[in-house]
Amino acid sequence: MEFLKNKFLLLDTNILIEASKAPKVLRSFFEDIARYDCGKPIIIDGVYFEFIRNARDRTEYDKIKLMLDEYDKILTTEADVEMAIQISLACAAMQPGSSKQASYVDSLLRAQLQKYQDKIILATTNYHDFPLHCFDRLHTEAYDLGSKIITISFIQFNQKKFENCMQVFESKNSK
Repeated sequence: MEFLKNKFLLLDTNILIEASKAPKVLRSFFEDIARYDCGKPIIIDGVYFEFIRNARDRTEYDKIKLMLDEYDKILTTEADVEMAIQISLACAAMQPGSSKQASYVDSLLRAQLQKYQDKIILATTNYHDFPLHCFDRLHTEAYDLGSKIITISFIQFNQKKFENCMQVFESKNSK
């Protein structure tokens, strides 16, 4: 996982969910990434919300909040929302007939990957929300949780691919 060297690692909500279910098993994931000088993993405010909203009582809320407060957070700006829209349009242009859309939080993750493209890599268990016509899948790692095996994909934004997708989007509008 040399590609992590001197990069920041952005975590998708699904990584936090799996880590909370099987912390001992996924400890090796966090130990692996720590070896590459990528610093402490970070989350966006949307991931923070998506994860903490499932607390069932004050005790669980406090426990989750304490865990999430260990991560640095990127706060969403209006420009991030606009970029999320642009990336969603580009992705939709390349998937005609598909009704599947990425969630709002996944769209914001996409925007952060674009904003910090040479400095940040996303870890996710759902690479489908980051299609290869706008993103690069750098590596996929499997982790055996006992009851199931999860795969964590490492995703990076690809500006050239995105620009090609936007050209397709624009050409469809001019017809």
